Amino acid sequence: MSDMFQSILDTHPDIICRFDEDLKFIYANQAASVLFRFDRSALIGKPLIDHVPESQKVEVYDRLRGLSVNNPTITTLHKVTREHGILYILWTNIAVIKDGVLTGYQSVGRDVSPETRRRHEIRDQA
Repeated sequence: MSDMFQSILDTHPDIICRFDEDLKFIYANQAASVLFRFDRSALIGKPLIDHVPESQKVEVYDRLRGLSVNNPTITTLHKVTREHGILYILWTNIAVIKDGVLTGYQSVGRDVSPETRRRHEIRDQA
């Protein structure tokens, strides 16, 4: 990957990952490295599911495996628990299709924690 494109991806605040058809990391930007708490080189070749909380593994696996040529995109909100509190990550997951065949997945996550907390506060005050 050219230095310019790598720089663009690494300075982007969204989490950007690409997985092969077996849901193993083949790319992770710097934001992904921070979220998953691993150097990105340590993520490459490792299964995504190893970095998903036990309580969410089936849901994440089923949603990604449900993507297809006819259903190529899904957007979901996931809670990530950290020692300093909960993060809310809005994931857009896309099936990577080549010549009509699913060859992998791309996931882009955005931290929507402030907005989600505000909605919860408003809901709880009602």
